[in-house]
Amino acid sequence: MTFKLAVVTIVLTNVLAFFIALALNTHIFGKPVIRAFFFIPNIISGVMIALAWTFIFQKVTPIIGELLHSEAVTGFSWFGSSTAAFAAVSVVTVWQGLGFLMILYITGLQSIPLDVMEAACIDGCVGLNRIIKIQLPLLMPTITINLFVSIANAFKAFDINYALTGGGPSKTTQTIAMNIYDDAFGTFNMGYGCAKSVILFLIIAAISLIQLNITRKREVQS
Repeated sequence: MTFKLAVVTIVLTNVLAFFIALALNTHIFGKPVIRAFFFIPNIISGVMIALAWTFIFQKVTPIIGELLHSEAVTGFSWFGSSTAAFAAVSVVTVWQGLGFLMILYITGLQSIPLDVMEAACIDGCVGLNRIIKIQLPLLMPTITINLFVSIANAFKAFDINYALTGGGPSKTTQTIAMNIYDDAFGTFNMGYGCAKSVILFLIIAAISLIQLNITRKREVQS
């Protein structure tokens, strides 16, 4: 489950953070407030966030269903199946991690020289072409950092999953970190838990080194 959650959250968090940063890098009213709105979840405890979203999933969703006169929404259980529980964990994880990556992307966008952007506009490179051919290549150092941070966070995920689903249903949302915790402090099998921790560290280190190697090569090309 950890690898599946990692892929989903890393991709969604980075893509959403980039496009939100792109929108907030323009002349838009109330930018400081909007940035703060997205960043605040990053500084709140994962347990508190999980409790807040548990209330939303269990109490607010039925109310929305009643307002929409939809029995499907009213009777929908976010924690009744493995698919729904995984979706719930993914939504909350992405929501919490979005703000920090967004701030880094905004910083990266603001570091792009204005004369480069003006030259691109003069040459007719606008819209999606400007994003792909100009901004993304020049943002590779920021992308390197954001991928490194999001990979590390995804593989050590614990608090949100533990408080939101407890690993259920039937351990389908249990991460490696939760499994290690259960071994070390649930059954007090410290040796087994420590061995798993070392293996997890080696996996994260290997994936991070591969990612750094790939993205740094792109930085040179850019």
